[in-house]
Amino acid sequence: MKRFIVVIALMIALTLLVGISPRFTGANSQKFIQGPEVLASANQDGGDLRCEPSAAIFKDTILVAWNDSYGGRNGSSTGTAVGWSISRDRGKTFQFGGYLPLAQKDFVPAAADSRLAVDREGNFFLEILSWQEKSHHIQLYSMEKNNPGKWRKLPDPVVYDRSKGEEYLDKPAMSVSDSRVSIVYTEKRQSSGATISFILSKDRGKTWSKPVRLSADSNRVRTGSAVIINDNEIMAAWTEGDSEIWFARSRDGGKSFSVATQAYRLKRPFTPPKAYRMALGQMANISNDISLASVNNPSGGALYYFSFVEGTEKGSDVLLVSYDAKTEKWSAPIPLSKGEAGAVKIFPSMAIIGRSPALLYYKRNDASSTITDVYLSILSEGEHFESLKLNTVSSDWATTKGDKKYAPIQRIFGDYITLASDGNILVAAWTDGREGAPRIYARVIEIR
Repeated sequence: MKRFIVVIALMIALTLLVGISPRFTGANSQKFIQGPEVLASANQDGGDLRCEPSAAIFKDTILVAWNDSYGGRNGSSTGTAVGWSISRDRGKTFQFGGYLPLAQKDFVPAAADSRLAVDREGNFFLEILSWQEKSHHIQLYSMEKNNPGKWRKLPDPVVYDRSKGEEYLDKPAMSVSDSRVSIVYTEKRQSSGATISFILSKDRGKTWSKPVRLSADSNRVRTGSAVIINDNEIMAAWTEGDSEIWFARSRDGGKSFSVATQAYRLKRPFTPPKAYRMALGQMANISNDISLASVNNPSGGALYYFSFVEGTEKGSDVLLVSYDAKTEKWSAPIPLSKGEAGAVKIFPSMAIIGRSPALLYYKRNDASSTITDVYLSILSEGEHFESLKLNTVSSDWATTKGDKKYAPIQRIFGDYITLASDGNILVAAWTDGREGAPRIYARVIEIR
């Protein structure tokens, strides 16, 4: 009897210890272990505004980049440059690296919309959008695995000459696979509406194909694009208007694409959450970016995951749909929310862990509140999501200030955050307002 009591006591003690440790066990008995929350944007000379983080991870090396109103203090009419930092100890500490683009004669440190990616060998790539006075540029930088912490500028994939009636470039997204780098972006010319275009490099960004227009030739609003390379296939997706999700697929490595097709129409558009705003009284527009991920089916072909936001009666929810490239069939949408009719979820970013999609997003339990948290959800068997709160201190978006002087048109919390993975490790990067000013935090989650 005494031995039985001792065994029971040990089991209870073990249960309590597991319960208070930073982990949870999902439906497949996987342990999710969180590393420390770390301020990635600790640059002392940075601007008051820091938002829109991107991230990439390879083994113990993590890179994070973000919009920083340092650019506005140094000549950027759009208000920001891109700051970046590096961790060499799997997210325990970050070292600030600097700002891009570098200031040159007639070229100011103006940049936004950074995207980070890494190839299988551990070479990192950074794409940024730079709006100069007379031209717009999509720029690409590489950080070779044998030279960590040092960026090498590659030829600009796209340059827009505004004197020729080329109005703007916006919202680029990038995917890297082996020596291939693909970029999709929104472009606007005076003679047409916004279009989604695609370019490809087969030599790690040294040379580029001519742009391929993916969207139809019509005067529509198009933005929030994403792209992913899967073997010889390339999938691109974007939003049209405020309610439509579109895609185009290449089966020949990007030489040609299928006719753009509507994949999903939102049952209800979503509205900006309370206190989501630009500084200095601008309209609080909000982007419904698409996030893409893919896995290979055991039976052949790729399975593509799409995530985006749909409005609900009182708030918004993240939807996950999949497309089987072999059968060309779509799954029914899987909502993140179950029994959370009044919740708000926005800005999903997706990565693959094992064979499961993982989603990072902002969440509010009540649409009337401005208190915001950051959550991770991983799809398990039976279309069930296991969810984990990543931030220990909530952000009040109503009291978080931006940079009215140097970045008057930049949204205080930007319009995206980023989740990246390598093997059984995830890294999440988000904009955090716990101290009343937008800063970039990162956290590593290990799955065992």
